[in-house]
Amino acid sequence: MFRGAGIVVIFDLDGTLLDVWERYFTVFNSWWNIKGLSIQTYIKLKRELSEDILIVRSFGIDVPLSEYHRYREYKHEKLEAPEYLELDKEIVNWDKLKKLDFIVLTIRRRAEALYQELRRRKLDFLIHKIFVLEPGNKLAKLNWVSRNYTHSDEIYVVGDSETDLLVGKIPGVKVVLVNTGLQDPAKLVEKYRNEITAQIMVLESVNDFLEYK
Repeated sequence: MFRGAGIVVIFDLDGTLLDVWERYFTVFNSWWNIKGLSIQTYIKLKRELSEDILIVRSFGIDVPLSEYHRYREYKHEKLEAPEYLELDKEIVNWDKLKKLDFIVLTIRRRAEALYQELRRRKLDFLIHKIFVLEPGNKLAKLNWVSRNYTHSDEIYVVGDSETDLLVGKIPGVKVVLVNTGLQDPAKLVEKYRNEITAQIMVLESVNDFLEYK
């Protein structure tokens, strides 16, 4: 189904091909040190509240904005440090993925750190298929796809975040949201339902997409 001229499958990386929850949780609590906080509770709160500052405040902790800004700088640095990248879990069936003609679009600050991690995981084959975009613009993927593909292409975008969903503003794009990332797909669809013209499918994981017929 996903082969042939004019058919494009674009995967997200973090939260889609990789489970990043342990990395985000570890970075979060290495700064705030909230006693008794489990990764399960962190996942629940992250899905409900989204913003880290709201998670911290939900424990009755007063967070001055100056400290939160320092935390944000710390978070940006640590999330792409090798010792934290190693915490990610591969959740895709690579053998099935390799049968597709695909690319990966990901948002990262340090491309070289990503390439080193892929080599460490023996995923070198991904390096020539991955395109790294800079953070700070939720339309980054939409803009990249608009520049590199035409409306005659049949495009599938598989991801977990609003940057993936918003590619659905392009006519004819089909968006698949997976439930393995940091954001709740149902909330994303509700938030952007008046902006997206795409056909949207919500699946539990990327492997469900790979099984899709």
